[in-house]
Amino acid sequence: MQVSRQAQAILLLTVRFSAQSDANPLTLTEWDRFAAWLQGMDRRPEDLLGQERGSLLAEWQDAEISASRLGMLLDRGSALAVALDRWLGAGLWVVTRGDRHYPSRLKHRLGRMSPPVLFGCGDPALLHRGGVAVVGSRKAPPPDLEYAWHLGARIAEAGLPVVSGGAVGIDEEAMAGALEAGGSVVGVLPHGLLGATAESRYRTHLMMGEMALISPYQPEARFEGGNAKRRNKIIYCLSDAAVAVHSGKTGGTFSGASQVLREDWIPLWVRVNADPESGNAALIESGGWALTVDAAGVDPAVLAAPRRDAMANGGVSGGGAEAIYHSFLTPALQLCGEQARTLDELSVALGLTTDQLGLWLSRAVSEERLVKLADPDRYEPPRSTPGQLTLFDA
Repeated sequence: MQVSRQAQAILLLTVRFSAQSDANPLTLTEWDRFAAWLQGMDRRPEDLLGQERGSLLAEWQDAEISASRLGMLLDRGSALAVALDRWLGAGLWVVTRGDRHYPSRLKHRLGRMSPPVLFGCGDPALLHRGGVAVVGSRKAPPPDLEYAWHLGARIAEAGLPVVSGGAVGIDEEAMAGALEAGGSVVGVLPHGLLGATAESRYRTHLMMGEMALISPYQPEARFEGGNAKRRNKIIYCLSDAAVAVHSGKTGGTFSGASQVLREDWIPLWVRVNADPESGNAALIESGGWALTVDAAGVDPAVLAAPRRDAMANGGVSGGGAEAIYHSFLTPALQLCGEQARTLDELSVALGLTTDQLGLWLSRAVSEERLVKLADPDRYEPPRSTPGQLTLFDA
C-alpha cells in the first residue's frame, strides 16, 4: 500500500513514532485548528513537505503551537519511513480524514472532531457498512456474556456487522458470536493494534475479509484509560444502532453510552436487568431504549429505526418492534393479574422508564389487554365474560 504525501504530512504532524520522540504531536483540537488555517490559506498538508514549508510556516501565528514545533514534527521523515515500513510490512493500512476511503459516518457525526488518522488491518470496506455496536463491561456476569454472544450471532444472521471495542467481556463475546455465525466484525482498539493483528484468533478472519481492526492511535501504543474512553465514540459513530448489554454505574461503558444519549448519534438500546450494581436502569432512565427480549428475538434491522416521536403507538413499525412490545406485555399482564399495579410499581418491576412504560400501557389499554383504574391510577386485566378467554384462563 502506498501512503500519499498528504497522509505522510498528517502522520508527521499528529502521530508519535516512538517514546523517545522530542516533539509532541498535535492533539486533535490542535490539528483541527492548524488544518482549518491551512484550508483558509488555500493550502494542503502536503505543501508542508516541499520547499514552500519555510515561507508557509512563517505566516503561522499561534500562542500555543509554535512554528518551531511544527518544523520539528515535519523533520521526522526518517522515523516515519521506518515506522511505515514496520506497520505496512505487517499488513496494516492507513487512512486519513481527507482520503475518500475515510468512513463517511465518522465525518458526518463527529465533523472536525473525527480522528485525523485511522490505522487498520483487514477489509477497510467494512467501515462503510454500518451495523450494530455491542458494548458492555469487562466484568459482566455470565448471563450477560452469553447474551452478548447470542446477540452477536443474531446480528450476523441478519447480514449486519458487529461493531465493538475488542475488550475482554461483552465486546469479545459479541465479536466471537458474530464470527462463529459467519458474520463480519469491526473492532475499534484503544491500543496494541500491531500486536492484535498477529493473534491467531484474529488472523484468519482478517485474511478472509470477515474482520477489520482499527485504531485512531499509533499501532504500537500501550493501554491508556483515557484513550479507551475516547475511542468509544468511534464505535458508536461507525454504527447504525447500539446495544449496551451490561454497564457499571461508572466507567467507560456508562460514560460512552451517556454520550450517545446526549449527542443522539444513533439509537441506544439497553438490556433490562435486575442487577442492583448495574448502570443499565440509569441509562434507560436517561433515555435509552429498554431491550427486554432474548437475543434470539432481536430484529437488528429494527434497532436503528426508533425515534422518540415514533413511539406514539407504543412502538415502531416492524416485526422486531412488535416482539419488543409483546415481550413487555407478557410480564406486565402477569404482574397486573396478581394485583392491580401502578405505573411506578411496574416501572420498578420491569426496569423501564415511566415515559416509555406509559406509552406501552396506553397501547395495552386501547387494545383492551389492560384496564386503567383510578384513585390511584393502576392497571389490571379486564374481567372475563362468558365465552371470553383472557391470558390467565385455563
